Amino acid sequence: MSLNGKRDNLTIEDFNACAKSASMKRGRGEEIVRQVQKAVLQWRRFAEEAEVLPVVADGIAVAHRTDILA
Repeated sequence: MSLNGKRDNLTIEDFNACAKSASMKRGRGEEIVRQVQKAVLQWRRFAEEAEVLPVVADGIAVAHRTDILA
């Protein structure tokens, strides 16, 4: 996936630029990122509930990019 012409090192500014080009209200892009980040941070619980093998859950978890709003 690419966003704002980038595949890595995404920033909140990249999401805001995307939101602006989609004519979203100011702050909507960051709001969406916060909602998604909140869900992604619960991945371990979701994986356990779905009985995903720990080794598989770990492999997926390392791909999560949770530092965008840090």
